[in-house]
Amino acid sequence: INRSVLLKGVLTSSAVHLKSGLLPLKKSSEAAAGVARRLNISLPALATRFVLSNQKVDTALVGVSRPEHLQEIVRAVLAGPLPAEVVDELRPLAITDPLQVDPKNWKLVN
Repeated sequence: INRSVLLKGVLTSSAVHLKSGLLPLKKSSEAAAGVARRLNISLPALATRFVLSNQKVDTALVGVSRPEHLQEIVRAVLAGPLPAEVVDELRPLAITDPLQVDPKNWKLVN
């Protein structure tokens, strides 16, 4: 189960509002946004399709605040997984530091 495809907005345009203590997370989000621009898709669509590219994930939870956001996610699901070369390009952007990737820890960083 992937419980937060968009990581509380980090994989959306809202990443610009991240605290300075989350700079590594922000940089990875910006790099992923560059890949999304190159593919002519949104960052949320890229994130959704990236999750779909992992055969070990059978459930993905996506929170949205507007109907048009849900429509965007549905279009991404219908587009299917990303090509393997794009997945390979995105993998190095992964962050494993729990202070960065677990929102419950964000209050601990400046």
